[in-house]
Amino acid sequence: EARKGQASTGNYRRNVHGMVTHLHGLITDGGVVYGPWLENGRDGTRFRGYSSFRRVGQTLQADAPKVLQVHIDKAVRELNG
Repeated sequence: EARKGQASTGNYRRNVHGMVTHLHGLITDGGVVYGPWLENGRDGTRFRGYSSFRRVGQTLQADAPKVLQVHIDKAVRELNG
């Protein structure tokens, strides 16, 4: 399904989903059997893996204080009238 100049829309991509409940978020590949291979790569191959879950996790962790501060500032303004 990959087209020149566009990202693949294959099976793995269709199985990646995110869920948010209260203050908790979860991103999963739905247990796709080859998910760990795609994410980390395998010894003995040239494929190094995508590392997308690790990179997204690091980015979210780094951005969390900024995002949270916006909501804290808004709540303080509302509480102070």
